[in-house]
Amino acid sequence: VCAGSGYFNKPKEEAWKQSAESLGILSEFAKEKGVTLLLEPLMVTTSNVINSSEDLRKMVDIINSPNLFAMLDTSQMSNYPETPNDYFKNLGNRLQYIHFVDRGHLVPGDGDLPMEEYYKQIKANGYSGCMSFEICDRRYYCEPNEAQDAIEKWIQSVTN
Repeated sequence: VCAGSGYFNKPKEEAWKQSAESLGILSEFAKEKGVTLLLEPLMVTTSNVINSSEDLRKMVDIINSPNLFAMLDTSQMSNYPETPNDYFKNLGNRLQYIHFVDRGHLVPGDGDLPMEEYYKQIKANGYSGCMSFEICDRRYYCEPNEAQDAIEKWIQSVTN
């Protein structure tokens, strides 16, 4: 889930309050149904509510639900002066999922992010949860298997 967005010509606090209220209701419903929610920050061009690991920590603290956890998207994170270490510092074990992608939702190594360093930070923080490759760039649409093969090759290069 994401926090949504408020009007960009209004104070962030209004959107924050509405988002917190909605996420609280959604978290209670998820608790009743035995569902875990993963809250993803978005770029400032997409949302004016949760954009950084600090914003994410504040919202998860406010909601304080056993069914609401945080997630990290390395592409989105790259728009801020943050690293995976910042997410682990701010969220600890409340960080439960990672979209592990290069800038622009590319295959690791196809963009300009230090993906090997990000991977090392994730491992150094003891993370053993799920990571997915949210490959959304159109260059992969016609040959998705090639993108999958490139991901597999990249993983092998950093884990061997």
